[in-house]
Formats: sequence, structure tokens, C-alpha cells
Amino acid sequence: MSEADGQEVLVVDGDEKVRQGMQALLEELRVVPTVLADVERAQELVREKYFAVAIIDLDTPRPNGALELLRYIHKEAPGTALIVLTARKVYEAAIDAFRAGATDVIVKAPGEIEYLKERVLKACLHVRLTDSNERVLHDVFSLHEDFLKRLVETSRRAAELEEKLGGGAQSADSDEDTSLLVVEPSDDPWLGDALERELAQRPGFRLARAHTGGEALDVGASRRYQVVLIADGLPDLPGSMIATTLRAQAPDSITILYSRPGVEPGRAQVIEGSRMIPLLASLTDAHQIVMRLDELRLAFLAKSRERRYLGAFRQQNYELLRRFADLKSKLKQATSAPAA
Repeated sequence: MSEADGQEVLVVDGDEKVRQGMQALLEELRVVPTVLADVERAQELVREKYFAVAIIDLDTPRPNGALELLRYIHKEAPGTALIVLTARKVYEAAIDAFRAGATDVIVKAPGEIEYLKERVLKACLHVRLTDSNERVLHDVFSLHEDFLKRLVETSRRAAELEEKLGGGAQSADSDEDTSLLVVEPSDDPWLGDALERELAQRPGFRLARAHTGGEALDVGASRRYQVVLIADGLPDLPGSMIATTLRAQAPDSITILYSRPGVEPGRAQVIEGSRMIPLLASLTDAHQIVMRLDELRLAFLAKSRERRYLGAFRQQNYELLRRFADLKSKLKQATSAPAA
């Protein structure tokens, strides 16, 4: 089996006899030739499919007329090797062809046929090796990503086991009261009052309040809250802005933006980065939020625990992660680099 087997080769030449000869020569090399004289059709084919090699007569359709086609293919298909054929031993013509993107210029002469075959085979081999190398690089990149994910997961499981053997599967947060911050206007304490009544019967929760966006930012900066509930109608600042800011200050916190019910039901959404995840699509009573507090507390603990595990993993494996990042960058450069 030849390294050229099955490779696509384009031939553009205005001479019928040359086209016939190139057809036979390329079939002998066991490539797939596309032989034509129409330059515009050649451009169309280059847009439609990939050719390992394009063999172009310099004087098709007129003297030096192939230069435009060479430039076109060089731009549209930079991985295609451009071999120029010429019947004229003119130095200036060869220079123009190289400047237009040609990889080689070969004189049309019987003594050059073997050299032409060699150049076609080498170009096809380069394409095959390039494709093979790219596949290997992508496989290596994928394997390294999978290896790192499994290493992190193994480290996390080991940390969980150590916590269990040490006397507790939860972090220290699980022994604390769940701290809630409600941000709503002082003249409409709908959620805060309802939570205060409900939580009086449920130990393990501490409730704090803020009545303006500015106050919420001050309070949020002074201490950490596991769950923050923010009304979207505040007297000074948009609730969405306060939610985004507090979420950025305390990434572990569960930050919820809600609209209180009126004539129409309200709703509650969890702020997660740039996303807003529905928590309650139809909020009609504060009791609905109370019923979700245990779920929200567990979500906070899970996020806090995961961040702690990742932090410990980064600290313990700093050098490994640095080397992995360097290798990942090199693999990305290698897989995205254009073919030579």
C-alpha cells in the first residue's frame, strides 16, 4: 500500500494531452485525480473538498494566468501542496509562482516525470502523517483531561473518607446554624416577617435582615450567609444587581432573587454566575420558601465541601497542575496549528 493511496489530487491544465498523461500518471500512483482545464471550476472544487496536492499549469488559461488560482488555493486551502508545471524555463516565472504560494515549480519535460511523482508522493505522505499526528494529539489531549478529572474525583473521595474516619462526614459548617439574610423594603417585610414566624418553630436557623441594597452590601461584606434572599423591588438599587454582587462576594452562598406575589404569583430564582435557575416558578406563600430551606442548606454544604476539596487538591498538587497546564497549552497549540 502506498502512502498516496486514496488521496485527492487536482490537476489544472489547458492541454488535453497533458491532462490525459497526468490522469494516467496519477492513477499509477493510486491517488484519486480530478483533471480539468476550467479554472473557475477548480476554484469551486477547492471550496467543496480537500485536495492533498494541486498540480497547476502556469500558463492556464493564459501565460502566467495560473498565478491568480495559486493565490486563491493558497488562501482557501493552505494545507494543499501547490506544484506548478511550466513549459518555459524562465526564472522570473518561477519566482512569481513561489510568491503566489507554490511549493515547487517543475518544467514539463520527460526527464522530470520521476521527480514529479516523488513530489506528489511526498506531499501525500505529509498529509497522511499530519492527519495521523492530529488524531494522536487530540487523543492525548482527551486522555489528559480524563486523567485529571479522575484524579480530582479520587482525591475528593479520599478526603471524604478521611473526614468520616475522623468522626464526621460533614464540614464544620454542618454544625452551625443556617444563616439567612433577607433583603426587602422596610415598608413591605412580606418574606422576613413570615420567615421569622416559621423559623421560631424550627431550631438551627438564624435570620438577619437588610432593607436597602446599600445596607445589604454592607451586611454581606461583614459576614457570610449561607442563604441570601433578595426582593427584586428595593428602594435604592435593583435587586438583580445586589444579588449578583453578593453572589460574587460569597460564591458558596445560595443567592436567590424573588418577586413577592400580588395579583399574580411571584417567583424565586437562584443566581448561579450569569444564569438564573428557577427555584419556584409560582410563588404564592412564604411557606413555600421555608419548605425548601433544608434543601438549600444541603446545597450550600455540598458547594462548600466541593470548594474545600478542590482547594486542598490544588494546594497538594500545585506542581503537577502547573505542568499539566503547560502541557495542555502546548497540546492546544499543536492541535490548532495549520498544516505545514
